[in-house]
Amino acid sequence: MADIRLKRLAKLISEYCLEVKKNDWIYISGDYGVAKELFHEIYREIIRAGGNPFIVPGGNELMEIYYKESSPEQLQWIPPVFEVYKDKLNGMVNIHGTSNTAALNNVDSVKQQIQAKAMGESIMPHLMKRRAEGSLRGVVTLFSVGTGC
Repeated sequence: MADIRLKRLAKLISEYCLEVKKNDWIYISGDYGVAKELFHEIYREIIRAGGNPFIVPGGNELMEIYYKESSPEQLQWIPPVFEVYKDKLNGMVNIHGTSNTAALNNVDSVKQQIQAKAMGESIMPHLMKRRAEGSLRGVVTLFSVGTGC
């Protein structure tokens, strides 16, 4: 059973921050390995509200692999599905939290810049415009990770 605080946060995100309605497309991203319980509760609340959630897992450990192994061409590639999402999304949830805050310390910053520039030129301006117009709702939340101490 999930922590009552996570249930309440998920309800707050779904009902207040995103105002999820029937058939809304809601994108949920973040470090699934770290915040699995919160992902589950947000997913549950979106479904209860009649929305259509989909999860895109991420996190520093995956990003570390991506940046270390990708060629410049791969760093510039934008998944074609993002072209559909950028116009169809009704809401976005980004969950920040990591168990390894140093995962990207040894990653070449030039590689990070290449990827950020590609996203910044293709998808982000459109999403930011929609947010400003009010046609895209979004929220970023933090997930506290225990230190193991």
